[in-house]
Amino acid sequence: MTNFLRATAAALVAGLLLALLPLAAVHASHPDRADRAADWELTQLQNGRIRNVAFDVPDWGLTLDTYFALVAAGNHPRAARGVIRTVSKNVREYVSFEGDFFAGPVAKTLLARRVAGLGPRIGSARLDLRAKLVSLVADSGRVRDSGRNDFSNALSQSLSVLALSRSGRLRPATVRFLARQQCNGGYFRLQMEARGCRRGPSDVDATAFAVQALVRARAEGVGVPRGAVRDAARWLARTQRNNGSFSGQGPTQGPNTNSTGLAAQALRLVGLDKAARQAGDWVVRLQLTRAKAAGTPARGDRWAIAYNRGDLRLALDEGVTATKRDVWRRSTPQALFALTPKPLTSLRGS
Repeated sequence: MTNFLRATAAALVAGLLLALLPLAAVHASHPDRADRAADWELTQLQNGRIRNVAFDVPDWGLTLDTYFALVAAGNHPRAARGVIRTVSKNVREYVSFEGDFFAGPVAKTLLARRVAGLGPRIGSARLDLRAKLVSLVADSGRVRDSGRNDFSNALSQSLSVLALSRSGRLRPATVRFLARQQCNGGYFRLQMEARGCRRGPSDVDATAFAVQALVRARAEGVGVPRGAVRDAARWLARTQRNNGSFSGQGPTQGPNTNSTGLAAQALRLVGLDKAARQAGDWVVRLQLTRAKAAGTPARGDRWAIAYNRGDLRLALDEGVTATKRDVWRRSTPQALFALTPKPLTSLRGS
């Protein structure tokens, strides 16, 4: 943390250029562990999708998280292509309900298709994802759900900036509205408001996504408030615990691999490699390695990544039970980005 505060402005500027470099130039902290985590996540797919254990329905959002993780690991390109085809065939089931559309799912699917090198239009669904996402942008720049209940937040706003910037022209108002969610401490709040933020609940996940979105917007020539990325990066660096982990907020309070993986993506993107490596080192300790799992009920789920230390201990005692499997399926793909922190700004499938 203090090392970061002593870093020069030149280092930050140089780090921001990583957004424009090919992925081969971004060195992974633990590429072998990322490959093994992807191997395990692949075993959780059924017909190109992840199913929710509790309700036995497809979880399309988690399926896309799995897709991004498979692309980042790079060791299962055929399976990754199969996942994006499956999501595309079922896209309306994910992005809409009774004629209403959800900004986050629309943006996430559009981003995934651009990562895959596919266009925004899905002919079989008669849906142009980019056109639909643009239609959800209000005059203020906020990207809203179209229904009576609006679940949009800073995560969906950041995903929208990323998806729109990777599929065509990006409206500056969309970026400005995201920037208004940054509070004086440098962090971003999760729940959005029209006015700028002086102070409010900080959120690691929202801040990590916002950093990536703002870096991409700047690369596309859209104006970003001066110091926004720098201040957000400084806040992430100060927030990182001495062991390398990051804590969630609210119901996700406490060190966890999901928030740590997302933070590592942002840290690597702005050139804070040491902090990103420390995040990866912490996540490695929560992975079910052969040595950890040998002779335990968890041996059948080697290479999965626990959400936190408590889940790891429970798995070693009882195995990855049916009631806990969804948690492991969610933690592994996002935690993987601490092991190979490739940013969403330039992630590309093969």
